Amino acid sequence: MVLVLNTINASHIVLTYKRKILLKRLETPFYKDNINTWSFFEDSNTTCELFEKTIVRKVEKEIGILLPTIVLLLSLWENYTKNNFYQAELSDKNVNEIKRSEGQELQFFSMKEVEKLSMSPSSQKFLGLCKTIIEASFTPSLQTA
Repeated sequence: MVLVLNTINASHIVLTYKRKILLKRLETPFYKDNINTWSFFEDSNTTCELFEKTIVRKVEKEIGILLPTIVLLLSLWENYTKNNFYQAELSDKNVNEIKRSEGQELQFFSMKEVEKLSMSPSSQKFLGLCKTIIEASFTPSLQTA
């Protein structure tokens, strides 16, 4: 007998702009008691869709911008879930094209501000694993034109 376990592919992305991080306030029933819970953009699937396509599609669906380039920061297997953590630097054009749905709250924060926020568990994990890499991307020598 062969036991087949379904794996979940989870993609998470931090969107940065001029040394700030874009977060969304969660508005799900799970977080309704804590209206100050913030999150990075994330999505999951059990299909063979590329991780990059999954997260780019999610960002486009949620805020209406198409990310031309994303960078893989880290891949991590945990409890039958493959987590891929990405980063994208937003341009002025991207920021000007952000579309918010009714009631959706988006806000840019500095890293110091992010560290003080109430974050979703997956976003806390992402930040814990990738904080140094994200901060390193803020140095001018590593930023793309």
